[in-house]
Parts: sequence; C-alpha cells; structure tokens
Amino acid sequence: MSKKKPLPYAARYGVQEALEANSEAIHSLEPVIRGRVTDPEERMRRVALAVNNIQTSILMLTNVMSIPGGER
Repeated sequence: MSKKKPLPYAARYGVQEALEANSEAIHSLEPVIRGRVTDPEERMRRVALAVNNIQTSILMLTNVMSIPGGER
C-alpha cells in the first residue's frame, strides 16, 4: 500500500470550512426536526439558512477539487 500525501494547506482549509458549513446546517435544522420550532416563518428561515450553508459547503468542496493535490 502506498503512503498517502497529506492534502495541501488550502485543501485542508476548504474541507474544514465545508465541514463547518454542514455542521451549521444541521444545527439550524435540529430544532425544526425535533418539533421545537412551530412558527412557520422561523421554520422557513431555518431551512433557508441550512440550504445556504449546504450551498457554501458544496462551493468549498468544489474549490478544493480544483486545487492541485486537493482531489483524492
């Protein structure tokens, strides 16, 4: 088995940012999923925030794929 080279710093940063965006998306949706948010406007705000965070995550991971050595 060959030894894997570590990801470049920029790629590690992008992956970390994507993970944080995913975590924030889950954090904003958790009260909705558990039924603690009943106000329709607040529910939609949280869903929109989660979608925005997921979009940010996708963008960060797409950027990582364009970094030389970032694709694994």
